[in-house]
Amino acid sequence: MKKFFLGFFLVFTGSIFAQTIDVGGPLSWHFSHDKNFNSVPEFTLPNKYIEELIRENDSLAQLQKSAFKFGVELDVELDAYNFFFWDIIKKGRVGRLMVKSQSAISLNFIFDQFKLAPNAHVHIYSSNHKKLLGAYTSHNNNSNNTLGTDLIHANEVIIEMYEPFHQMGNSMLRIGEIIHGYKDIDHVLGLKVNESGACNMDVICNDGLPWTNEIKSVVRIVSGGSLCTGTLVNNTAQDGTPYVLTAYHCNPQTMGNAVFRFNYDSPICGSQAVANSQAPSGSPQTINGSSLISSNDDSDFGLVQLNSVPPSSYDVFYAGWNNSGVISSTAVCIHHPSGDVKKISFDDDPLQSSSQTGISNNMWEVETWERSTTTEGGSSGAGLWDQNHHLVGHLYGGSAACGNFLSDFFGKFSMSWTGNNSSNPTKKLSNWLDPNNTGVNQLDGYSPNTPTQALDGAITSIELSSDVFCSAYIPLEFVFKNNGANNITEAEFDILIDGSIIQQHQWVGSIANNNFTTITFSNSIPVYNAGDHEIEVRIISVNAQTDQNNTNNSYVKNFSNYPNTTLLNLEIELDCWGSEISWQIKDSINNILWEVPSNYYADVQPNGYTVNEIICLENGCYSFTIYDTYGDGMQGAQYTECSVNGNFKMEDQWNTNTFLTMTANNANFGSSESHDFCVNTNSIKEGDLYDVKIHPNPSTGYLILELPYQKTLYNIEVMDLTGKIHESFNTIGDGEFDLSKLHGGCYLFNIKSNNEIVKSLYWIKN
Repeated sequence: MKKFFLGFFLVFTGSIFAQTIDVGGPLSWHFSHDKNFNSVPEFTLPNKYIEELIRENDSLAQLQKSAFKFGVELDVELDAYNFFFWDIIKKGRVGRLMVKSQSAISLNFIFDQFKLAPNAHVHIYSSNHKKLLGAYTSHNNNSNNTLGTDLIHANEVIIEMYEPFHQMGNSMLRIGEIIHGYKDIDHVLGLKVNESGACNMDVICNDGLPWTNEIKSVVRIVSGGSLCTGTLVNNTAQDGTPYVLTAYHCNPQTMGNAVFRFNYDSPICGSQAVANSQAPSGSPQTINGSSLISSNDDSDFGLVQLNSVPPSSYDVFYAGWNNSGVISSTAVCIHHPSGDVKKISFDDDPLQSSSQTGISNNMWEVETWERSTTTEGGSSGAGLWDQNHHLVGHLYGGSAACGNFLSDFFGKFSMSWTGNNSSNPTKKLSNWLDPNNTGVNQLDGYSPNTPTQALDGAITSIELSSDVFCSAYIPLEFVFKNNGANNITEAEFDILIDGSIIQQHQWVGSIANNNFTTITFSNSIPVYNAGDHEIEVRIISVNAQTDQNNTNNSYVKNFSNYPNTTLLNLEIELDCWGSEISWQIKDSINNILWEVPSNYYADVQPNGYTVNEIICLENGCYSFTIYDTYGDGMQGAQYTECSVNGNFKMEDQWNTNTFLTMTANNANFGSSESHDFCVNTNSIKEGDLYDVKIHPNPSTGYLILELPYQKTLYNIEVMDLTGKIHESFNTIGDGEFDLSKLHGGCYLFNIKSNNEIVKSLYWIKN
């Protein structure tokens, strides 16, 4: 079996974010060993003051559903020309400043003066060079001369500016605000966002599939230290003007420096229960900055225009709307609760008209959410769609949460349309969303990237029960969606493994426009070669014709399989410093079969967390070694920052056999600890002796062999894994034996009756 790394780990996570340019990285990195290069000056945020602000934030958050506070905002005036240390290089100069905040999960910045000269650029990176934002250049200049940045997940961050000689002093760069992030809104700790309730439903779950287009219109808004939700909304010109609708109480007038993140979705259904290996990967799809267009507190709406149009690679959708005020029979809300990955909530009953904030009939009331869904702080501003996929509201607030049946309230789109009969265009939506004054009451959504076709089938997802299989047969489900205008009544698919067609599938049924079906294979897909593979589902024809849009005709998913092996589950309850832990599984000749490196697991205080790893092994004997780089094992509870000791166990998939275990009482194993174990699922002959036992196992050589007493003479052969027999003896029933002279290792006890092997057992000699 080949060496296999579980998942992946990033040594460098410096993806170039949207609206930034790759100029080869920070120039100072090329001079890191230059003794003449200045050290970086430090600006440290006051920890005690920050703690007080956090308490204020959390107390306010209890009052009402509102903009979700993930960080505290600290006003500063750090001008690059006064606070940076500058070093001369060949083509110009480099200035740097380090910002430190002891307990920060993340830092982000608002530059209240930002205007870069041509060829100047700015990078923001962690002190260990593992996280990077930028380069920001003159392309990021705007009329407001300001810039807000995305989050960088570190507590020591360096801002670096480069100026060419001929442009020295011609830029503006001043940090006006630093945001100390104290909540994990991007899963960097390896767990779900703690503030997001477990009942929230990921948009990729089957209930969300009919709303695929609307899901692509929803954005997470980071504005300073606050989070809200917004919706990219269509206008009657259908020209792709990037209007985003959100809530007035989210302070859209301050969103000039906001970061708008698209497609922050979990790739699997049920993300609350999984670690960050399942969280979204790749470069975040963001737009920096916006301009306030219109807002009104009467219906709690804010309309902003993004500083740039989302590129085609973002695959966005501009949501449709209905301004008539007609009561919807059902409703759907798509949102980012507590800044978490995108969720969807369902009201399967008619909306109720309600009066809030002293304004008559200005709100839609969702009396109770169905399908165990809800909204939370951070969902504020999220759109409410009717049964026809038209926006009819935007989230104001309410008391709904996981575990209760209380109401939520949405500002009426119809009142926002007129601004509660305002004559001021900056207080209503109509002037902007109906620029040609057509007077229409409703408008469908608009996709700038996908043309409307008569026949357009799409594979939207592949569902596998796991990423790792210990079998030659892989169960398969996939979702087939109709994006075209005509009904789909039949389709043909190819199933490919590693690019080779291994099966074809004919489907017959009926799918209307924008609906879907889940196709499940009654027989699993055979994959006989061990290792890493990809499975692909590909559309061949739709309604016995060629599909008119081939951009969505295939879907690929990766998995690993190891046929004819035993599936084992390794469960590790980590203490608060998971990054220190690594482990390996080796075979009897010291080949590494499975491993996880250090810095793969995250540090989580004060309670740690539990990981489950799937292991596939052939029959045989193995060693499991766990390592700790600090040298205190997983005894976290000895420190004030931590409340737990770690432990681990390895069991079969039915949890009936335990192969190895370590309790929390034995957590202080120092730098490493090894355990030998054997996997033996198949007897050599059908006539097993079920009650046979060897103990202790492992042992130093003195052992007891328990055999059923049946007046039967048994011959016992002790052989190593090369087949060499080291001992042979006869016994009737139980026996005590001294095998201390044997070398340490794994041995096989062959138990014979009438010269036939009736049972084989593995034994470990320490």
